[in-house]
Amino acid sequence: MPVKFLFIIRLELVPFQLCTYIIYYLLYCIFSISSNKTHIFFFLKKQKRLEVSEMGLLWRRSCEVITNKIKVTEVTKKIQERRLQWYGHVMRRDEDYVGRKVRRIEVEGRRGRGRPKKKWEHCVNSDLNEKGLTGDEVHDRAKWKFLV
Repeated sequence: MPVKFLFIIRLELVPFQLCTYIIYYLLYCIFSISSNKTHIFFFLKKQKRLEVSEMGLLWRRSCEVITNKIKVTEVTKKIQERRLQWYGHVMRRDEDYVGRKVRRIEVEGRRGRGRPKKKWEHCVNSDLNEKGLTGDEVHDRAKWKFLV
């Protein structure tokens, strides 16, 4: 004949430190007396949930914490790095290189209404200002690679 439990414990209302002791005490009681399988499986499931929460697997973590923990750089920083690498590559080439000519070209005609589109040169200038660089360091490749 299965044992009837006369009390119900809501583990959500019990402080976390006491939950461990309550669960282990109840497990001891269950295994020391004869009971049906549903009670045993219920408490085993609760024990597993408690062990998982003790290990910290149920804690919520923000994206910043996770990216800092696995040391992943932000996409915007990676784009900025590549843009400055390409800027250094273009600026080290000679004056008649197509990339340098296109950089100085002025397109005839009017632009459309509204806010002007962002030019590549504006992005590079803002990246240089953010890093505190000038265009003079470009010609020393090793130094530029270190700075970028």
